[in-house]
Amino acid sequence: MTIVHDTTLTQLPGIASLPLSDFKTHRANFFDKMKPNSIALFGAASEVTRSNDTEYAFCQNKHFYYLTGFNEPDALLLLLKKDNNPQAILFSLPKDKSHEVWHGRRVGQEKACQQYNFDQSYVLDELSSLLPNYLNGLSQVYFCFDNSGMSQQVFTWLSHVRSTARQGSKVPEVLIDASPIINELRLIKSANEIELMRQVNYISGLAHQRAMQKAAVGMFEYQIETELLHEFSRHGARHPAYASIVAGGDNANILHYTDNGETLQNNDLLLIDAGGELSGYAADITRTFPVNGKFTAPQTVLYQLVLDTQLTVISAIKPGITFAKLNEIANECLTQGLLDLAILSGDLAQLLLD
Repeated sequence: MTIVHDTTLTQLPGIASLPLSDFKTHRANFFDKMKPNSIALFGAASEVTRSNDTEYAFCQNKHFYYLTGFNEPDALLLLLKKDNNPQAILFSLPKDKSHEVWHGRRVGQEKACQQYNFDQSYVLDELSSLLPNYLNGLSQVYFCFDNSGMSQQVFTWLSHVRSTARQGSKVPEVLIDASPIINELRLIKSANEIELMRQVNYISGLAHQRAMQKAAVGMFEYQIETELLHEFSRHGARHPAYASIVAGGDNANILHYTDNGETLQNNDLLLIDAGGELSGYAADITRTFPVNGKFTAPQTVLYQLVLDTQLTVISAIKPGITFAKLNEIANECLTQGLLDLAILSGDLAQLLLD
């Protein structure tokens, strides 16, 4: 069995980012889930130092980005639902000429309202003085409990409000985890989101094709990784969605192998698990192929079993089916196939239990 490279992906479809109006829609959908007289808080990611005065490529908090489209660090989104007048308020870093000379432009407070459709925008330094006032008199606070940094901040702000109780301040009594709510909202994709996901998967497909075309005996795994990154970036997906797995031979048995440092051998299969990220939306594609372009007879049989299993699982996908059920289908197909090939022996039901 010889691998044939499909070269039909020649024209990029779709869009490169969501229109900013979509993020306002996302906020409106979250407002609909909030109780009256409540507030929701979502923090942006912070930059992470790589070495001395350099940072890793910035990766925005996905919940924050879903609600804002704002891609600067250390900001905070405040959603206030009070008096039938929902407001989206952003706290962000100020314009700073000295900083911008070295590190690039910031949006600033005025443009945050104009471009990103926030009702109000404040400098981040004003957060500690203004937020207790927003919290005072409300009934519920929504935030993501699994964000330890945000949890600590919320309790600090609530303590500040509580300290002024004798002056009539009222502390919100109910804390609600925002994660299940926003996770549920993010499950349902808009037409633009679907188009963006189609685009990033298209780009990632091009990258996998490039890797197949470039792979050769004697190359290092990391050389194939660079081909993936090249194709992601030149089509606008400037960062991988996760660390690429490029695993030749036995390395493919390591589930999250990312060393990508060994030489590709003749008759090796090469497993690639890689996808690009485009405007916060990720692809995740895994493919396996022979380094020398030709499957051996045993590789052909096992490859076909895995492919048949994949197609069976895909055909079973429908609204309401669970991941657990799909996993059961996959396990049964693979186990039965290995029994048919006499690689396993015994009773199917017992093997599945084991």
